[in-house]
Amino acid sequence: PQEVEFRGYCPVSYIDSGQRYEGILDGDLHCVAEYKNKLYAMGSDSKREIFMRYPDKFSDVTLPAKLPPPKVKFPLNRLPMLGYLEQTVSLTLHKSLTAVGEFKPKFPFLSPEVSAQIFLALHLKAFNPLGSDHSRKKYKDKLAKFQTQCSLVSYLGTYMGPRRTPVEELPRDFGEKLDSFFSCQTAHAK
Repeated sequence: PQEVEFRGYCPVSYIDSGQRYEGILDGDLHCVAEYKNKLYAMGSDSKREIFMRYPDKFSDVTLPAKLPPPKVKFPLNRLPMLGYLEQTVSLTLHKSLTAVGEFKPKFPFLSPEVSAQIFLALHLKAFNPLGSDHSRKKYKDKLAKFQTQCSLVSYLGTYMGPRRTPVEELPRDFGEKLDSFFSCQTAHAK
């Protein structure tokens, strides 16, 4: 087998970073370019396209003396519980929990706690990096519908508070939103 040039690092990433240490990124053996009978591993298909447009710019690059330490594959199941969670789900959970905190869902006729749990579950499904495109789209639609239904509480509260708005001054869609609000109670009771 032919050896990959540039020690397997992506020359495009390195040059694009201004030849900085942070730009020394591993190439992907699925994104290889051949130039002058030499193989170069790129970080992505788009990096390979750039390399192929300007191969002379990237093929004669010299690596610095200091390189990133080699990556050691460590089985995740050997990590302690918190380390395992940090390496596998913490980023996804953090994003979903942040979204719950920012939106502060309150679904009609449900407690804030249950509303937050439903929102969290929908958000995790909608942004699951391992889910199919179809599944993510389906749950993004469900999440959007849930958010719309949650907004009914504050919308109706604006017009039905202690100082009620006279009927003739209500917005045209008020009746429709009020019906949607009460349909949440019957839909949730099932």
